[in-house]
Amino acid sequence: MAVDTLIANDGKVSSTIPDCIEPGQYLLRHELILQSFGMFVGSGITMSLSSYPGAQFYMECVQLKITGGGSTSPSTVSFPGAYASSDPGIAINIYQTPTGVTIPKVFSC
Repeated sequence: MAVDTLIANDGKVSSTIPDCIEPGQYLLRHELILQSFGMFVGSGITMSLSSYPGAQFYMECVQLKITGGGSTSPSTVSFPGAYASSDPGIAINIYQTPTGVTIPKVFSC
């Protein structure tokens, strides 16, 4: 599980910014999404997705000033609005095999 990797790394995550990204100001958002609240199942308790907002988000942001000679403009999103609580992968029953979930594409040059 992803949480095991996070614990093994003492909560640290590293990323490499590709050299091809055009210079400018960027806000980098890293988030952990706790999906176990997407639906409660077990112990006789069932809570539907419509009665609970779903996943819990734990995020961190860092303001970056990218310099250099890159010329590629990566796709960006706006918050709020990047996704909804009802989107597949956000509202999910972790006790069933997920279907219809698309993992976001990782940017590369």
